[in-house]
Amino acid sequence: MLPGHLLFALTLLAEGGISVEVTETCPGRAQIVPALEARLPGVTGPGATRRLELEREAGGLVLRLREPDGAVALERRLEARGSSTEGCEALAEAAALVVVRYLREIGYQPPPAATPTPTPVPVVAAVPPPPLPPRSASGGFLGVAGSVRAGSAGAARGELLLGFQLHLQSIAGELAGGASAERVVAIPEGGPGAELRVRSFPVRLAVGLPVRLTRAQLLVPMAGLSLDILSFRATGLADARRGVRLEPAAEVGASYLLVGPALYGRLGVAGGLTLGARDFDAGLAQPVFRTPSTYLRAQVEVGLVLWKNERRP
Repeated sequence: MLPGHLLFALTLLAEGGISVEVTETCPGRAQIVPALEARLPGVTGPGATRRLELEREAGGLVLRLREPDGAVALERRLEARGSSTEGCEALAEAAALVVVRYLREIGYQPPPAATPTPTPVPVVAAVPPPPLPPRSASGGFLGVAGSVRAGSAGAARGELLLGFQLHLQSIAGELAGGASAERVVAIPEGGPGAELRVRSFPVRLAVGLPVRLTRAQLLVPMAGLSLDILSFRATGLADARRGVRLEPAAEVGASYLLVGPALYGRLGVAGGLTLGARDFDAGLAQPVFRTPSTYLRAQVEVGLVLWKNERRP
């Protein structure tokens, strides 16, 4: 190259790559590289097989593009437009246009854009939300119960009851009534065939505090009052009597309630204290039967769910 001349040595790879070496500043590297990249992104990468020469002559520049073996593949003359910043940029744009047009004619394809390696995202194990509290509920239940009541004197009787339960958000109530099996007491003092027959018609009222175990299971501690309507009659005696007596009692207990969509089941146990035990003399001088002062009652109940409203707190 001649002294005072401007030489640009640019190396172009078909796979994508031009290195730019500039000996002067008009146009400079900072002007040539953006002009090429704006038209063929990635073309100014490293590695050179072709070389672009720009030689300054009177009134302009001569552009020569050489193949890897040094042969001139392209030669063009560019008109100089002064040494101002605008003139240098216009000269760089003109050189870039000539090179890009030639590359496209020979089928040059720019290198594929580098795909950035995705940054691995740390996998955080999903934390399950805390379990929701059991639903509060209100409802009405109507059922039939069978129970066995054993007294302090050792005598036991069976009962059949019809009951209604009302459950509100924090309190439960129960009303039940039914009849017991008839108790037959022989009276040896009265002679053959003398006996006393006693049947009870219990009525019970209780309130409790329902404790929800699961959505369908409840434990209900309860306390209440019981009133036994005792119907009795004596037979085989000269002065046989009959009548009705009332026997109140206080009860405490608990029940386990399993509620389904339409039916429910309940198991319960309760202890009772008779507030006024009754003696039955059947017309004799001495009592022939006395009701127990304390008792224990176990109950099994099944029935219909009349309604059920659920609400999550």
